[in-house]
Amino acid sequence: MKNKISIILLLMTLSLQAQENYFVGHTRFFQKVNASYFGFNNLNRVGILYNTVQLNSNQNIDNKYFFGALSFDEKSFSLGIDFNSFHIDRPGIIHNTGTFSYVYKVQLNDALFFLPAISLGSGSIQYNTGSFIFEDQLDQATGFINTETNDPSGIDIRDTNYFDIGASFIIHNEDFMVGLSIKNLNRPNISLNPEAEELKNIKYTLSGAYEFNINQLERGFFPKHSYLLSYGSFTKVDEALYIYFSQEIQLGEFS
Repeated sequence: MKNKISIILLLMTLSLQAQENYFVGHTRFFQKVNASYFGFNNLNRVGILYNTVQLNSNQNIDNKYFFGALSFDEKSFSLGIDFNSFHIDRPGIIHNTGTFSYVYKVQLNDALFFLPAISLGSGSIQYNTGSFIFEDQLDQATGFINTETNDPSGIDIRDTNYFDIGASFIIHNEDFMVGLSIKNLNRPNISLNPEAEELKNIKYTLSGAYEFNINQLERGFFPKHSYLLSYGSFTKVDEALYIYFSQEIQLGEFS
């Protein structure tokens, strides 16, 4: 039974490494992929997002996300923070991450900018071991479930806290943006067992965007400011590759 529990928890951990959140729409929240975006256009910004996925009548996956950016334009740098909370009701998993980012601004020419950044973060993974049912808790004759277990797996499972380091950069002008982000540079240990080691995989993300002016001739049937933003990202984690593409059209104040 210990092996079965270990396999289940390993799958949970791998899922947390791969997902960590259920938000999409990267074109609106570039900083989720690349922290250098906190310094984009020297803008102060703040936002709160919430998403929930109902798997069945008794199980939800909730995701809360907060971010903020503060620009010091006269000193050519920006500061960014974000916090993400990922919660699965059953069997009871909470994964919280918080990151502080420093973004420096380098003007390469009149229109081209280079934004390198370094990010320092921390995370915690908590498991509600009280919701786990081990083999010795089951009475096969009556079907009764005992509240206590002597299975050593219940003792081995622990909450995990870790420290994280990341680096990124963005090159952009008024029309395009391209960037590279590397997360988990220090490969933190997120093992459930204090006597074992489960290193978090390094995550590489290459992303880019281009904005097309679709009303350069200022035709009357389009608003004056009409643009098409095309975006794509490629994320490599261990042997997995995640590909994301999107397009967003903006017609004046509507998108």
